Amino acid sequence: MEKEEILYTIKGLPPFPETALKAIKAVKDPVSSAQDLVNIIQYDQSITANILRFANSAYFGLQVRVTSLKQAVAYLGSKVIMDMLFLSGSLSYFRGEYDGYGLKGEDLLTHSVSTALMCRILGERIGLEETSTVFTAGLLHDIGKVVLSSFVKDRYDEIMQLVTYENYSFVTAEREVLGMDHAQVGGEVAKEWGIPEEIVRPISLHHQFEKAPLEDISTPLVFLSDQVSFVVGGTMGADRWSFKRIKEALTRCQLREGDLDGAMLTLRESLKEVQELLRS
Repeated sequence: MEKEEILYTIKGLPPFPETALKAIKAVKDPVSSAQDLVNIIQYDQSITANILRFANSAYFGLQVRVTSLKQAVAYLGSKVIMDMLFLSGSLSYFRGEYDGYGLKGEDLLTHSVSTALMCRILGERIGLEETSTVFTAGLLHDIGKVVLSSFVKDRYDEIMQLVTYENYSFVTAEREVLGMDHAQVGGEVAKEWGIPEEIVRPISLHHQFEKAPLEDISTPLVFLSDQVSFVVGGTMGADRWSFKRIKEALTRCQLREGDLDGAMLTLRESLKEVQELLRS
């Protein structure tokens, strides 16, 4: 019964901005141009304003003031603009209190952005040509918590009984008690929004990356980025650091432990400026 209630709640979420979904299709089209991307975004005033604000922030440190989307694309490139587009489109979903997970205020937003940035950093480190997909999957990987928080809060004692006395992970206990965990719920949210499968799968399986096809790098990459972001951002909430699974995910992504150290340093340097930007 509870699973049906959860799925019904998903349908009540506001739709993801159509601008972002159109932009995905344009970027995936081999004959589309940077101007095509500008043409899609420019009619959404809210997203345009956010992108220009991001482009002129200290995070990018441009020497000139950007006053148009065309300029922003010229200086930052289509891939960065896509990342900013999804960040702008996601902001409204991550404002609030998520008591079921012990997250307050901006914690979920900070962790989501931190994970997205780490996905990009690690993606570039392993030579991914297209990092916007993993950036978006990282950004939305915990969107299921927005839906599931109230259900977790209502059944928290039962979930913690399994965690404390049966040695369940919090995610496995969610699945046992509620019929779905927050990653699975997040995948259902992404499907409802019409987001492509290559983004849906890492969201759905980021806590069960072993179930993803071996050629899928994105899913273990989101898992790693999620775990590392707990350490850097300090917003673990109800989740736990999973030491024993890190090595397997590193192997799947063709990364070494030393790669994480460098990536964590890069993330720490970026995160403070991004947090200031999001507060402005």
